[in-house]
Amino acid sequence: MLEKEENLNPLATGDPQILEEYTGRNPQVLILVPSYNDRSIDEALPKWFNQNYPRYQIIVAEDGEKRYDNIGESLDTAHYEYTLPNGEEQKVTVERLTINGSASGIIVVRKGNGEGYKLEALPFCR
Repeated sequence: MLEKEENLNPLATGDPQILEEYTGRNPQVLILVPSYNDRSIDEALPKWFNQNYPRYQIIVAEDGEKRYDNIGESLDTAHYEYTLPNGEEQKVTVERLTINGSASGIIVVRKGNGEGYKLEALPFCR
């Protein structure tokens, strides 16, 4: 009996040339990584930089105290305060990291109060 040959989705190959050929464009991809002091990030994040797709941005939504110094070099840090629609005051820190001079670094958005920021970020990861 002959095995049926499975047709692969050419867009699922991750090849930027195939994507551009089929869609006529080369969209930027956002990779959102929710975290609460996740140790596995030290191994996972550098692997994203070994892909061949050129236009992507990685954002880590960190709710803990995890530092990313061992992954990349800090370019700058900014602190923001804003008021939520329910009147609650919110503070976040945004840090931009570069990885070996890569143009597509990592942005770490840190709420850091341990009140469920990872849980709040998970719906965006679907």
